[in-house]
Amino acid sequence: MEQAPNNWSKWGPNDQVGTLNYITPDVIVHAAGLVRQGKVFNLGLPIGPGHPCGTARDGRIYRYMISTAQGAGQSPGVAEDHLFGEVHGNSHWDGLAHYHVDGLMYNGFDAEEWVNWNGARRDGVHHAADKIVTRGLLIDIAAFKGVDILAPHTLITVSDIEGALERQNVGARSGDAILIYTGWMRTWYEQGKRVFWEGSP
Repeated sequence: MEQAPNNWSKWGPNDQVGTLNYITPDVIVHAAGLVRQGKVFNLGLPIGPGHPCGTARDGRIYRYMISTAQGAGQSPGVAEDHLFGEVHGNSHWDGLAHYHVDGLMYNGFDAEEWVNWNGARRDGVHHAADKIVTRGLLIDIAAFKGVDILAPHTLITVSDIEGALERQNVGARSGDAILIYTGWMRTWYEQGKRVFWEGSP
């Protein structure tokens, strides 16, 4: 069977960050020079019951616990929090060890050999910890298609992305972080409880 195009070995046989290699020092310097107003936009989603979760039965977080251990009567006192819940809800980054085909992860590492209950010893997300500082592009695919929210299962093509960038008068650069707006999160919160796998675009 013909192998699909991939970046294996592009940055050497031991590489564990993939296309994050495109974020070079020059890319970071350029991104830093774009700051004009100093505004901060939170791209995360709330953590807790009722918020999105891709692995839950109805698409919502339902196993969630938090505890706070306090040093009562001590001075100075401290509070230590413990949070337990699904990690595939809200906002998260998947490492390259997350997905494998025919037993192989990115760069040909054997998933059975390198991943177990103690974590990933190859392709782990911790390799990205000091890599993601770059320019972000918010591409409004919904507006490009003339709708507020994309219909479920809408296919987003390369032509859609290129057309939306042209509409926004923005060009993509090597090392950019691409954020695609579909309007789907509005659907989630405005329509209440809904089935994740059947309704998401």
